[in-house]
Amino acid sequence: MKVICLHHKDIQLEPTMIKFHNSRFGNSQYVCARCSRIREIGSGRIKVLKGTYGFINNGTKDIFFHFKYLNNSFQPFINAEVLFEVAFLEDGIEAINIREFKSGKKKIFKGLLKKDFSNNFSNNAIVNLEN
Repeated sequence: MKVICLHHKDIQLEPTMIKFHNSRFGNSQYVCARCSRIREIGSGRIKVLKGTYGFINNGTKDIFFHFKYLNNSFQPFINAEVLFEVAFLEDGIEAINIREFKSGKKKIFKGLLKKDFSNNFSNNAIVNLEN
């Protein structure tokens, strides 16, 4: 998997983010080689759907998500394989930028989200997955 930090568009750089750790939540953590920003990216299967939210199981933990963080026209269903970024909130963690992932196919995971100080989300990384 190749992760590129997009925080450097103004100087036309696309530095590779380096995998440095697996988090206690079972997801991969990446750090930008230029600016040291950290992103946590995970994959798993949708385990529970209720109303406008659900839970993704990544093999270690069930991670909450809200439908507003589903990308494009993805319609969630039980056991769907997904990719997501982890948002660290004051009251816990939440999956954001959730995309369907089909094993065995090349996927581009674009526009990962980052929570900034104004509680808005902004694009910050591209992930190329090759299985």
